Amino acid sequence: MQAGRLDDEMVEAGRLWQPRRPGRGVDGTGDAGLGLIEGLCAMAELQTGPFAARTRARYALFLELAGDPELGEPLRRQRREFERWTERIVVAVGIAEPVPATRALMALADGLLLHRLTVDPDLDMRPAIERAVRALAES
Repeated sequence: MQAGRLDDEMVEAGRLWQPRRPGRGVDGTGDAGLGLIEGLCAMAELQTGPFAARTRARYALFLELAGDPELGEPLRRQRREFERWTERIVVAVGIAEPVPATRALMALADGLLLHRLTVDPDLDMRPAIERAVRALAES
């Protein structure tokens, strides 16, 4: 698959995250919550499928550069940008306390990605993602 096509798929997966009816409450099955669930699932599938080599490289770099703040800064800066983008979506779908909710979703995603890439390549990530979004929406 060509890089441009992969990038297009990633952009499309990101669009799934966007709530179709802003301001609507989230119960995990509502329109906005479903968009978040679908977007997270699509991104996770891409990160462990066509983008698996990039994902493994990114995690390897994070681990390797953890002890060198200066060299690791570009990766951490990119991660913070992704966190802010995700937080805006969490706010838009109506999940309370968006900062800890975003961190929880991103930590879950990291765990699921690592698990799928290293332990269980057939892991169905959707049930865990659905449960997390519903739990955060209810809290």
